[in-house]
Amino acid sequence: MITYCFDVDGTFYNLYAVKNWCEKLRANDPSPYTEGNAMVNMKTFDKWIQEEEKKGNRVHIITWLSKGADEAFNKKARLAKIKWLRANLPSLSIAAIHAVPYGTPKHKVLKEHSRSMILIDDNEEVGAAWETPKQRKHVLPQDFFSSIGLTWGAT
Repeated sequence: MITYCFDVDGTFYNLYAVKNWCEKLRANDPSPYTEGNAMVNMKTFDKWIQEEEKKGNRVHIITWLSKGADEAFNKKARLAKIKWLRANLPSLSIAAIHAVPYGTPKHKVLKEHSRSMILIDDNEEVGAAWETPKQRKHVLPQDFFSSIGLTWGAT
């Protein structure tokens, strides 16, 4: 069994192309988490998730919330991210979405482990912290999505 763990922002959601995204988040406005575009064909990605789960593999989202945010804003941001994810990846279980405070070590989020765990994340530092010699591997999104036949990039 393989557990795939996906980051969101910069991995398959183009947060950084949202106009004034950083200023809005600093002003406790969660709209950048719903105003952006996908970086892959989401219908095809959703079908891939369904196929992997039929094989017995697991798919999770591990996404950070805003840097420096308080718990009240984290709640709003979490709801905004979940709203976008549910609209664009309808087959993904709500239990598979982990929107955690900024900086949370991603390798500590999941309670369950499998023999092979792959993190797909655009942040190479986060990926390096994830990796272990045998169990956990990091893959950049452009490499992962091309490996499953999806075009990756800003839309």
